[in-house]
Amino acid sequence: MTAYEWITTLLVPATGIVSWLAGSRKRRNDTIVELQNTINLLAEKNRELYEETIKLRAQVAELKDEIDRLK
Repeated sequence: MTAYEWITTLLVPATGIVSWLAGSRKRRNDTIVELQNTINLLAEKNRELYEETIKLRAQVAELKDEIDRLK
């Protein structure tokens, strides 16, 4: 075999391995980004629900005061 044949024989698998490694790293990074976006959405929804809970507790306290006055 000539040097050219050896190089082409070794180059094809090497480029495949490098491509696979780069692709797996990108997939891992994409997964991390998706997970962070999901966490951000859940945190925002949790904040909204917490604010609503605080408002509802204030309303309940007001209603209890009104009930006590009516008694």
